Amino acid sequence: MKISVPWPFKEDLTGETYHILNALKKRNDIELVDNFDETDYIFFMMDIYNCWNCSWYSNDCFNQEILNKIKTNKDYHKHIIIDYLDFTTTSNSVSDEKLDKVFKYFKRSIVNRNNNSIINYSREIIPLSYAVREDFINYDNTLQNDKKYKYDICYLFSKSGQRRRDSVLNYIKRLSRKYKVFTGYVHNKNISCYYTNMNTNYYDIMKSSKIIVTCNPDNQEGDHRLWEALLTGNIVFCDNILTPTLIDNPLIEGEHLIFYENKEKLYEKIDYFLLREEEREKIGLAGRKYCKKYHTFDNRVDFIIKNINNNA
Repeated sequence: MKISVPWPFKEDLTGETYHILNALKKRNDIELVDNFDETDYIFFMMDIYNCWNCSWYSNDCFNQEILNKIKTNKDYHKHIIIDYLDFTTTSNSVSDEKLDKVFKYFKRSIVNRNNNSIINYSREIIPLSYAVREDFINYDNTLQNDKKYKYDICYLFSKSGQRRRDSVLNYIKRLSRKYKVFTGYVHNKNISCYYTNMNTNYYDIMKSSKIIVTCNPDNQEGDHRLWEALLTGNIVFCDNILTPTLIDNPLIEGEHLIFYENKEKLYEKIDYFLLREEEREKIGLAGRKYCKKYHTFDNRVDFIIKNINNNA
């Protein structure tokens, strides 16, 4: 199979496009090509299929030759959208008149957070989740496996104006009267782009915490933190979410991680698992093994290719 992954920007490749492209390069059954006429499928990542209509880009950031290739290509049967954008709407990734024409549309943010339900789109939208990145896996492989905990709980968010996250932050801070707690963003001054370069300082905090608590944003579901936390092998607590329970090899409550419904349930579960080391570590290690086996960007590409082949 021949695949093109266009990048119409002058700046270096970054973000999810970078990780999907690296996963494609590993496959013996994929040949990456630049010529749209030669390719079987064109993978349009994020908002690239509609980037010239997105207000956050200026015209001088584009490579006009590649942009014109994207604009003028009408082989809709080749077009695959892989949308990791926060927006639940499809309009940032594809114009309305082209939405029904593209062959496949994979999307990460598909949940109405107000009522916790899957949005009913006008066409088939295939749920897609984030994944653990290869650079995190490689770094984790260099660390010692023996458990040396500095913290009982970590919650790696600062106050941001996100109601859900800020509410959990305030609650976790209060637990510092009883437990050893770490809260706040963890920075690494040597990193220019988080989505391309990993923050080892941030990962080290999670790796040294008995419980990692995370929380999704107010308006969309899913982020990188869940998968990075699972990789550590420590137990992960996450607010209730739908998408990772719908995808292939879904995350299972009590087996791979712990979901919490509200702050009261969160406290009960933290209290319970801090007193039960063996049970806590069993779930943490199961989550790590499952994440590495089924939830890498290599796995996401496997899933995309499988869906393409099923309808080719």
